[in-house]
Amino acid sequence: MATRATAQPSWVVNENTTMMLRVSFFDEDGDPVVPDGAWYRIDDVRSGTKIVPQGGIPSASNSPSATEDPEGMVPFPSLAAVVDIEITAAQNKLVVQRLGTEERLVSVEFDYDGDSKHGSAEYRYWIKGLANVT
Repeated sequence: MATRATAQPSWVVNENTTMMLRVSFFDEDGDPVVPDGAWYRIDDVRSGTKIVPQGGIPSASNSPSATEDPEGMVPFPSLAAVVDIEITAAQNKLVVQRLGTEERLVSVEFDYDGDSKHGSAEYRYWIKGLANVT
């Protein structure tokens, strides 16, 4: 069995809405594991815009800062077998206002077992544009 992290299946969130992404980490046997290190990034699928760590949309002041990680990921706010990531309302702004929806991709990487093992996962969600929200 492959190492994986899990989260909710794809879902839809209204634009400019804060949301929580719950990520659970498992080892190769499917047992919960606390990673030694875990990182994530968020991208707009259609435009390729980096939402986290950097991009055309400002992030909230309490968002994690970019690291030296070569993939351009940011560290998780804490390390546990289950971690919630807050995706801010500012990070859930539409990149292109004229589009009705945008797909976002959250990529996750983690190390465990003394950094000797590695896992990765990705999660997708949709942002629904609202007619009178700016």
